[in-house]
Amino acid sequence: MINDPNDRGRDRGNCTTNGQDIRHLVNGTAVFRLPKFSSAWVERIAGNWSLSGILRARSGMHLTPVIAADRDMTGQNVTQQRTDLLSTNVYGSQCKSDLRATNPPCRWFNASAFGLPAEGVHGSAGSGILEGPGSWTIDLGLSRTFNVREGQRLEFRAEATNALNHTNFGNPITNFSASTFGQILSASDARVMQFAVKYGF
Repeated sequence: MINDPNDRGRDRGNCTTNGQDIRHLVNGTAVFRLPKFSSAWVERIAGNWSLSGILRARSGMHLTPVIAADRDMTGQNVTQQRTDLLSTNVYGSQCKSDLRATNPPCRWFNASAFGLPAEGVHGSAGSGILEGPGSWTIDLGLSRTFNVREGQRLEFRAEATNALNHTNFGNPITNFSASTFGQILSASDARVMQFAVKYGF
């Protein structure tokens, strides 16, 4: 998105399109299978279980502070024009409590570091100069197949996404014109569990 057609260099910066510029991204998987036990009864109860896990972790997405007004008087990108950058201290307390209060003490961005540009002037803030919160989740799965008789088996599965119920916050509000600028008002899904039983014959 070009804000100044006469100076494309002003739009150089971190990519902010659909989270395509995530600098750190880690995915790890593991599968653990219980060994075969010598005792027949122990084997029937505890044997042949499989535990799988997936770890996903990433750094934050790059964001741009914008204003919902035509301050540069061009009629272009009237909801995506950039603010002035008044200070390099762009981050707020970044604490994670009272995020939905009316006037929360916790703001991811420092509102005093930004300002409205003069009318007819492009904002001085660069593209993608801000970074939202990162996230991590652990998914777990437990499964086992029981042999009922010849040609018949019973499979049990239990799965949990975000098994530790870790809160992963959404991106802060980047619209400087809004009273909620710098606030985080959303989060990813909490723990979700599902169970399944399948009988094959």
